[in-house]
Amino acid sequence: MSDCEGIPLLIFGRTIKGGTNVSPLLNFRPVIYDHRDQIINFQTRGNPRVTPMARGIEVPESTRNQIIGMRLWGAPFPAIASRLSVPANTAKKIYYRWEETGDCASAPKSGRPKKLNERDLTHIKRHIQHDRDQRRQPLGEIIIDLNLPVSERTLERAIINELGMGHRIERKTPWLSKKQKEARLAFAKEHINWTLEEWRRLGFTDEMGMQTGSNSTKVYVWRYPEEEYLEDCCGGTVIPVFDTAKLWVT
Repeated sequence: MSDCEGIPLLIFGRTIKGGTNVSPLLNFRPVIYDHRDQIINFQTRGNPRVTPMARGIEVPESTRNQIIGMRLWGAPFPAIASRLSVPANTAKKIYYRWEETGDCASAPKSGRPKKLNERDLTHIKRHIQHDRDQRRQPLGEIIIDLNLPVSERTLERAIINELGMGHRIERKTPWLSKKQKEARLAFAKEHINWTLEEWRRLGFTDEMGMQTGSNSTKVYVWRYPEEEYLEDCCGGTVIPVFDTAKLWVT
């Protein structure tokens, strides 16, 4: 009788009494065999053995199932480790994880480390939002300015997916001086409570310049959705190189 009598062994394939070789069919799920019902000669030639694994190599699912089965039948972890050629600590982790989750599959892997960490992303965000010119920088210039060890495609994915910024066409708005902005804000506050009838009795006149050409060039800026009409993200509606004709509109 084997020295591990009474301990269940999980193997692939089927076992035939009388010391017949075990067939390691990997597409079969492991089956628990009790030595009290069947005698398995593990010294038989051709018996699949688990060779010692190097550090970091994943434990096969068949071995994890064997660890769980042997532990359920009361085998100590040192004996399991000796029988299956795995570290005792590894056997403990596999069994305790199965107790906690009910699954003996490998834990999810963290994957390849990101090339841009949180610190890099913070620097990229500050760089883009610094002024209107840097919001319009090509990806290659941002990489050079910040000395980033990534490609343009990687940087683009990081800005869009990690920072949540979009590469959008700038909005066209008339440029206003600081004095004009203050005057418009004061007028809005003064008339904020006017009714519709009061507004109907009021007429506006203004001077408008009409360009002789068109400003159809599309300029892209890096911005968040809520920054659509931020001054740094907008472009002027009048370009000095075009001739203009001024009209009074009532």
